[in-house]
Amino acid sequence: NMHGGICFNSKAFGVAEYLEKRNIKDFHLVGYDHLDRNTEMLRKGWIDFLIAQHPWKQGYGCIQILTEYIVLKKQVKHQNYVPIELISAENVDFYNRTY
Repeated sequence: NMHGGICFNSKAFGVAEYLEKRNIKDFHLVGYDHLDRNTEMLRKGWIDFLIAQHPWKQGYGCIQILTEYIVLKKQVKHQNYVPIELISAENVDFYNRTY
């Protein structure tokens, strides 16, 4: 009786392929990461949304904070918020994954 779910890793395409093979159309799926296989299933309609996390931007921010703390001896914030974006079938072709 479930009609929706979220996959908290980059393997949402696996769940989507399961839904596709069994032609289960009344299930809504949200996944992480703008990978090619996830994007393909998003375009086909088996994934409703993908959450883009910008791993390159997050990694760059971590190195920047470490440099400020270790080299420049600055105090750093304990929480550093980063943006996420929702990608849908309507905007996937306009999304730029190289931030």
